Amino acid sequence: MNKTGRPFFDDLIKNKYHIFSFENTNISGYYPAGLLGIIAEMSNFKTGLKIKIGKIYSVRAFFPISTPEKP
Repeated sequence: MNKTGRPFFDDLIKNKYHIFSFENTNISGYYPAGLLGIIAEMSNFKTGLKIKIGKIYSVRAFFPISTPEKP
């Protein structure tokens, strides 16, 4: 397995997908800076998400579209 030392990209390489997690935003360097800019605009970024039974939620997932040589 190719390890980049960058957890987000390592997850994409290993699993072929990544499910966004608010907890990972607290880990320095986990997500690329450009992606953090988009994440900060999400409505639940500051307040956190409280999942309730019976509600409908969406999941933000990322999939690689090419082999990342220099992610």
